[in-house]
This record gives sequence, structure tokens and C-alpha cells, in this order.
Amino acid sequence: MWSHYASNHGGNCLQFETARDVLTFTQIIKIEYSDDYPVVNWIKDFYDGVERIIGTKYRTWSYERETRILIWNAAHTYFSWRPDALQVIIIGCRTKDNTLQKLQPLLAERESAGLPMPMLYRAVQHESTYRLVLRTEKNYHLA
Repeated sequence: MWSHYASNHGGNCLQFETARDVLTFTQIIKIEYSDDYPVVNWIKDFYDGVERIIGTKYRTWSYERETRILIWNAAHTYFSWRPDALQVIIIGCRTKDNTLQKLQPLLAERESAGLPMPMLYRAVQHESTYRLVLRTEKNYHLA
């Protein structure tokens, strides 16, 4: 998943405790995987059609077991969640220093606001196999 969605391992992954923000995380659409494009009647079922289009991917991608959050009329806006829902930040194995430098003040702001600090992990390439290993970051000084 890192190579597909995190700028070839250069991004970060956020893990949430969905029960801490039920209003946000109950808007999840579970992706359906199919060999065929979804058929939509845009006149009768516009909203259902949008959900079917957004919620369908080619069967080859089924190993992702993807879910998506769909919030109507929220295009080009920031996505927010309850701060205490954020539990883990995983730093990609190719995350650049400037990305880490942007993360540091956000974590400091969170700490000064008295919010719980998420666990920090760094993804690193395994020494002998094609997989990633998560290593705990001991402190919040990332750069």
C-alpha cells in the first residue's frame, strides 16, 4: 500500500481509533471489487450512483481491503476528526527530512494543547525479505 498511496514510501500513515469519532468514521464506504464497471442510472439514483462509482475498484486491487470516507459537499475542504481519535503515526521508510520538519511543530502543538500523543513508528525495509518492519520512534524529535 505504501508504494501506491504514500508517494512511494515517502508519506505517512495515520491510524485512528474509530470509536473515538463515531460521527466521522461511520461515513465509511467499504470498497466493492468487480471485473465490471458499475452501472448507474444518473437520473433516478444520483447519490447512490456516486457512491457506487466511488466505491468500486477493479478486482485485481482486492488485496487492499480498502475503505473510503465519503462526505457530501466537502470537496476542496480540510478533513477533520476528533484529535483524540489519532492513535498512531507511521513514518514511511523514504520520508524526506522536510516532511518530518513539518510534522514536528504539529506534534508540539498537540502536546501543548494537552492532547494525547500518538505512538510514532518508522517503517524500515527488512534486511533480507520484501517487507517492511515498524520500529518505534523513541522521541518526538524527528528531524
